[in-house]
Amino acid sequence: MKCSECFFTNQSVDDEVCRRCSRNFTRAELVDVLLLGAVYLVLCRFCGYLFTGDFFHHPWSGGLLFPVRAQEMFTFPVDLSQYPWHVLTVGWVYALVILVPVLVGLFYGARPGMVVALGAWFVPGPFFFLFLALGALVAGKRIHRRVSVGNSVALALVPPAACLLAFTMPALAGRSGMLAWLPWLVAAGLSAICVPLVLWLARWRDYQVRFLAAAAAVGVAAAVLFFQWTVGFAKVEYEYLRTTHGPLAANFRILAPPLDADHSAEDRTRETRELYELRRRAALEEFSQFLSRFPHANETPIALFEHAELQNLRAYFTGTRPNMLLVYASRVTPEALADYQVIRKDFADSPVRKDFADSPVVVEARLSTARYYLEHHQFEPALRELRDLVDFCDVRVPRGFRPSGDGSSAVRWRTTRLTPEERSEFYSEVLAQARRELRFVEQNSDYNRIPLMLFYQLDEHQPDYETELGRILKWFPDSRLADNIRLALLERREYKLEELEALLAEYPKGDAAPRMLLLLGEGYRERRKFAEAEKVLGRVVAEFGDSPEATRAATVLEQMKTDSRKTDAR
Repeated sequence: MKCSECFFTNQSVDDEVCRRCSRNFTRAELVDVLLLGAVYLVLCRFCGYLFTGDFFHHPWSGGLLFPVRAQEMFTFPVDLSQYPWHVLTVGWVYALVILVPVLVGLFYGARPGMVVALGAWFVPGPFFFLFLALGALVAGKRIHRRVSVGNSVALALVPPAACLLAFTMPALAGRSGMLAWLPWLVAAGLSAICVPLVLWLARWRDYQVRFLAAAAAVGVAAAVLFFQWTVGFAKVEYEYLRTTHGPLAANFRILAPPLDADHSAEDRTRETRELYELRRRAALEEFSQFLSRFPHANETPIALFEHAELQNLRAYFTGTRPNMLLVYASRVTPEALADYQVIRKDFADSPVRKDFADSPVVVEARLSTARYYLEHHQFEPALRELRDLVDFCDVRVPRGFRPSGDGSSAVRWRTTRLTPEERSEFYSEVLAQARRELRFVEQNSDYNRIPLMLFYQLDEHQPDYETELGRILKWFPDSRLADNIRLALLERREYKLEELEALLAEYPKGDAAPRMLLLLGEGYRERRKFAEAEKVLGRVVAEFGDSPEATRAATVLEQMKTDSRKTDAR
């Protein structure tokens, strides 16, 4: 038994009073420690969840020394730069993670504090639970408490604080920057408030600290509620789901079949496709469960869009690496179309969710819907959709806005909140795609659109793609689509600029002319024929100013002028 007044450990458990100060023992201290341990375990699980997105994530899955890298700790699953209020949640949680074992060691002894500290096994940090156990051991030493209880607590906080500071140092070299220090500053400030308050309450209660478990439970509940209000469980779980099972996840990019001497190449191919299909079905199930758990969250339409993209994924083997399976987004399936229509109906056209009407996910769903109509030869609905989309995006792109043309915003909108500039970039990219498809259909609709139907049936990733293109060209050699087919065949091999010049001379006014001119100008630039490149790229801007190629040509011209000024300055 231990005295609640002088922290003296009595050797005789039968004594009713302390031999040193004659105070009664706290008989219920075992129950208090068990309650504190349970609350602390929940707290540590929640802390691990904040940085992994999974309550059951194994703490050492990312490496023995650094289970969660410091560079990723403040950007995944929640980017602190996107959600600044989340800094308070992280700081408050880590303050509780550090303080609870130290205070248990102070009031109940070193061994209970060290046992409670084992719950920090689930907390990100290099062997963080060992430093917490050391802090509890320091707080439980009577020699320190006899001098000053406050100094004992301060000394006990040094090991875990030093561990966190050492852990954060690598983050300064990453994109987190000084933002990585803010949670620890918040944790230090909250600790400086909580420790004196707890010590004052303990003295006021004659060190009958039965309130400690209740106080810890209230602190954990407050952190959880504040997290739900500022970020939300849906955001964390979506980021975890997108990273592990989304269509852009690593396990959907390349799958290597098992190499076994007892299996033929056909067996390896079949096994790899089966493995891919299992992963895709598992991912679809994970997204379905997320949508059922969070039907009205802000991340729901994005998750539904990713669910649709998974429906469109297909796999193929490359000719250069036959043992590598690549995954790509193929034709829009009817199942994916159903998801796109739900996005539009429940979010774009809903009077309750008007804020989603012009969101990127709705715009992408509209563009994918138009592609479905094109691939299934429903050209009139596709044209209406594309024209509406062009009008919709055109008014949202500022006049004179020049996009970068790198296509980054088409992916960034799924992971971050777009700035006004990034949103304009996104709308300009969708506008360019919609105009390209609209122009392509309108200018290649001869022969009752039969060549166009055959073209939209093809899949460029399939091995017979070039053969099928040649077949369309053979059947309809004088169709308006001929220049696009010949350019597509040319781009699929190494070609000389003379071949491109000859093709452009044959189709100077075709709808593929802007693309030919752009490729020709970039080719001249690579050969350092800057005068010819400037002339050809200038033609793209002057003659096809509303085409997506004109935007790219203007960007290349600006880069050439910048390079020329740098060369002159030297």
